[in-house]
Amino acid sequence: MRHSIGNPRAAFAVFALFSLVGGAADYTLAEVHLTATEGDNGDDFAASITELGDLDGDGRWELLVGAPADQTAGLDAGAVFLWFGAPELTVAADRTWQGSSPERFGHAVARIGDVNGDGKEDWAVGAPGSNAAGLGAGRVYVFFGRAVPAAAADVVIDGAVGGDQFGYAVSAAGDFDGDGYDDFIVGAPFSNLRAQDAGAAYVIYGGSGGPSANLTQATVLTGQVADDRFGWSVTDAGNFLGGNEDCVAVGAPLSNLYGGLDAGAFYVYEGRLAGAAPDTMIDFAAGIGAAAKAGSRFGFAVRGIDSWDGDGFTDIAVGAPYCNESALDAGRVEIFRGGSSPSTTAYRYVNGAASTDLFGFALARVRQVSGSSLPDLLIGAPYHDSTATDGGRAYIYEGGRSSYSSAASLIAIPAVPLQPGTVAGDAFGYAVSSAGDFDGDGSWDHAVGAPGGNNLNGATAGYCLLVDTTGGVVANLLSLWECGPSPDGGARLRFRLGLPADEVAALLLTRRSGADRTVLWDGPAAPYCPGDGCLEFTGDGYRYDDAEDFPAGETVAYDLTLTLAGGGRVALEDLAGVSAGDPADLPSRLTLGGVWPNPANPMVSVRYRAPAGRTVAVRIFDMRGRQIGELAGPAATGDWQTATWDGRTADGNQAASGTYFIMVTSGDDIQARRVVLAR
Repeated sequence: MRHSIGNPRAAFAVFALFSLVGGAADYTLAEVHLTATEGDNGDDFAASITELGDLDGDGRWELLVGAPADQTAGLDAGAVFLWFGAPELTVAADRTWQGSSPERFGHAVARIGDVNGDGKEDWAVGAPGSNAAGLGAGRVYVFFGRAVPAAAADVVIDGAVGGDQFGYAVSAAGDFDGDGYDDFIVGAPFSNLRAQDAGAAYVIYGGSGGPSANLTQATVLTGQVADDRFGWSVTDAGNFLGGNEDCVAVGAPLSNLYGGLDAGAFYVYEGRLAGAAPDTMIDFAAGIGAAAKAGSRFGFAVRGIDSWDGDGFTDIAVGAPYCNESALDAGRVEIFRGGSSPSTTAYRYVNGAASTDLFGFALARVRQVSGSSLPDLLIGAPYHDSTATDGGRAYIYEGGRSSYSSAASLIAIPAVPLQPGTVAGDAFGYAVSSAGDFDGDGSWDHAVGAPGGNNLNGATAGYCLLVDTTGGVVANLLSLWECGPSPDGGARLRFRLGLPADEVAALLLTRRSGADRTVLWDGPAAPYCPGDGCLEFTGDGYRYDDAEDFPAGETVAYDLTLTLAGGGRVALEDLAGVSAGDPADLPSRLTLGGVWPNPANPMVSVRYRAPAGRTVAVRIFDMRGRQIGELAGPAATGDWQTATWDGRTADGNQAASGTYFIMVTSGDDIQARRVVLAR
């Protein structure tokens, strides 16, 4: 699957997350690929990502992820997911917002500064497919920053006319009019204001009550000629032009004015200080510096990268993912140096590694990866093929130094993982972003989206890789949760945590049934206490038998609160329970629990439960669908059993590191899981 600039509605995802924790963290989990059970083919999860400042006052940043083709609220309705920063990360988002069909809510997400002056950082969500103001007019939702985010947007801004796709791109704009309130910029690349599909971008101003929903109060910037697609990308650009005014930059990737057909261009506009209204005059414009200009789509991505070279002026990175300079569609990124009179020739550049990589598809400014005081640059190449066709890759380049010998001498940082077991169609690098200091360790983190990841049943199960700057990935706190009928009645809970047992001082387990809340356990887990009413730590996780006779017609759920050894508390709410009337007997069908790699060695444990006496087969397949192994085990007992794959193929050779599928069959029942084997 390829992204088409002429078809911005190309779809992709569900949710999966890698946990690869090391470096400064105490955990030693191997690379684990976790895939959520919810979502549909083409949800586009992680097609957009942004960091948010600390909303809840705990000193950690937050992370916002878009899934613009999420089907929960209707076809292409879209959804956005928020995770509050923490040392550990739960699979379930802390907050979720749904769009309306077919607006593609979440196509763009962005932190936009403090647009209402309350001291909290705000954010915006683009929904370019909205029909509220005309077919495909587009819409932007503005959310004010709060410790407890609102269920609905505080301000809704509709596109000017049908077809504009207002909200296709969104970014902060600094204080563009100098009034003391932050502003933001929105792209509408199919606007016809100047000419057919010339495109437009709107600078929308903050104020004491927040931004106006009336676009007549915005400053409207437009493309130069038909089909420019001006507004495809937008960014804040700080003091790029050397003054005290804030600037914005806008990409026009199909511009023909700077190097031929679809060569592309980008434009910079300087704001004003207080007392003078901004104008729409172009203050800077440039095309690509490559010899192979035509078709490059320079301006597909633009990103202000602060003072990348350390001279105090904001610099701008521009992506040209279809540039042929090094190979067909290998891509290219150029960096323009800010100052009182910026050059229209790039200060630094780097070309894609191989044909069809689309290097420069996405750009982000990140910090502290290289260990210097300068910002670094994160670049996505989502169709890189070295691991698999269109598996994708991301690169990090360290901030510019005076010791650089030439324009092409960007220093690639050997950050790992840049290709975390990608498989065909993952499109890893489709979206990239800083994650701020998400885990609160004092170092900035970053995130990479792969909205096209495929799972065994053919659904695209996209994932967001959240990487700690020290080299680890934030851990998934709850790595297993199972709740099923107990043979003795009631419910049996099994769960596993993604951190060592000695780092959990106490657990509070609460049952919710209707309006009733019952505390089941409050304190440290017991080392051994079989029977009802006791939370037991088994060495392989935790177990609790809840003997409650649930009232008919009610659904049970559980809340789990952890008190960490360091004093922190983490609440996991709305964990699935059993529904009233579930038979408290042995299973009638095959159930597959967790499939977990062993962090200490290349072994994988497979938990399953099948009707007593049934024959169960456990088979291992590689990514090409070839069976490489089969596990023989005893007949099913009706209770949970574990089969272990030693990481070897059927001929006794060690299987290579990578992604595999575990398929468990019992009669006509088939269950499968995807797992990453790390050595």
